[in-house]
Amino acid sequence: MADVHRADPKFRRLFFGFMGLLLVIMWPIRAGIEQYFGWLGQNPERLSEVWQQIVVIIVIAFLPLLFLGVQLYGIGKQVIIAQCFPSPGMKTVTDMSVIKGRQAVWRGHMLRLCGVMLGCGSIAIPILFAMILQSLSQSAS
Repeated sequence: MADVHRADPKFRRLFFGFMGLLLVIMWPIRAGIEQYFGWLGQNPERLSEVWQQIVVIIVIAFLPLLFLGVQLYGIGKQVIIAQCFPSPGMKTVTDMSVIKGRQAVWRGHMLRLCGVMLGCGSIAIPILFAMILQSLSQSAS
């Protein structure tokens, strides 16, 4: 019979509580951003004045992906070192079967790859948006 990594009920409550709080906080922010871009759509000539603000909004929107990428990279490193997934001491939301050996190391490498891709994307996408918005604002003025 395979080993089972038991879920931590306290961590589960904390995780789902945090996700609920994040939803409650993000809902009015999303509505405000929609209103802001609706105003900007009615006044496209203002794009040259506010493109820096839009870039800041985009950077803030993509910043959590950078932190998630760093976290995934660290988890992948732990899995590779321990050669089991989930690694000892890792808190999980659900009960999981423990995977050991080559399969665990492979998952660790995939977690690290996903972390690098998320990190690079969270940096590259806002830069590309900034370049596009800057060129649009220059052509609008």
